[in-house]
Amino acid sequence: MVAREREVSRAASIVGGHDAAIIGVAPDGLIQTWNAGAELLYGYGPAETVGNHISTLQPPGREGEFAEALARVAAGKCVSDLEE
Repeated sequence: MVAREREVSRAASIVGGHDAAIIGVAPDGLIQTWNAGAELLYGYGPAETVGNHISTLQPPGREGEFAEALARVAAGKCVSDLEE
């Protein structure tokens, strides 16, 4: 295994078993990864979420927040204040 592959594998192992909800989202808003913490928080497993748009998790009345966060990331800005 190449060094980069080892790093990715190690990170995936840490994230996958973490109690905090950690959701990997592609620039287009599609959910790429869904860990055990996210499953505990939302009640959905990865088979039900991976490949869906992140906006499906958005609570009523807060439409557009994820789209704004994705636009900030695309512009190279940090998103540290998005709370679910």
